[in-house]
Amino acid sequence: MTLKQVLDVVDPSERGKRRKRMLVVPALQEGMILDFGDNERSETKLWKEIKSACENGLVGIVGVGGMCGVGKTTACIAVAEKVQKESDELESKLFEMVLWVQLRRNMSLEDVVDKMLEVGEYVSEAGVRPHMERGDVKRARAYLEKSLEGHRLLVFIDDVWNSENVEGFVRAFGSAQNGSVLVMSSRNKNVLHLSRSKSLISLDELLEEDALELMRRKTGDKFDEEMAKKVFKENGRVAMAVGIIGGLVAITGWDYTEGRCEGW
Repeated sequence: MTLKQVLDVVDPSERGKRRKRMLVVPALQEGMILDFGDNERSETKLWKEIKSACENGLVGIVGVGGMCGVGKTTACIAVAEKVQKESDELESKLFEMVLWVQLRRNMSLEDVVDKMLEVGEYVSEAGVRPHMERGDVKRARAYLEKSLEGHRLLVFIDDVWNSENVEGFVRAFGSAQNGSVLVMSSRNKNVLHLSRSKSLISLDELLEEDALELMRRKTGDKFDEEMAKKVFKENGRVAMAVGIIGGLVAITGWDYTEGRCEGW
């Protein structure tokens, strides 16, 4: 059943709630290390880029690139949560809305166009999207552009694999020129360049101190700094791998884990 079919069979009063759940920012993984006071950290750099673009009053298109598991999604979620929290605490909001669009590797152009319509329909609160053939990028983009008028948004598109698929999003935001910011994450930096990212933040492995702290949080009373450093030397300090190995150590211990995580 397609998204449209799902929305057609539920009570109209529930449709906005469904769309809101689809576009909500995911929760942060437990135990992640974050520090917006450190200017060298990826989440701080991303936050500053977003804030600068918004304050300049122009549309900002920011790319977040790096290999699988390095922490792109985590950095984006952390910034999204920071913006939402500050919006709740301050009278003057930096952004009217913070939305999350989740893509995947095998997502078709038609699927992405559906996402454009979801965002447009939710932002405009009109409740009705225009009739069009599925995958009609031109009409979907025009609808999204119209929906964005008068709204300053922060939208994250996570896991972009194909620059052509997000072209409609990019063009729609490019027409806004009102301080809205579009953040796209991808494993492929060329995709981000082709998607007209005006700035690119590259993520690499965790700093050793952060990797150790993450391992400490995951392993609990089984933490062993010497063993952790040995594992990092053999496997690197990619956030996802550190978290998985730490969780395995917490359950099985170092002796069992050490010989089973080589080459992660």
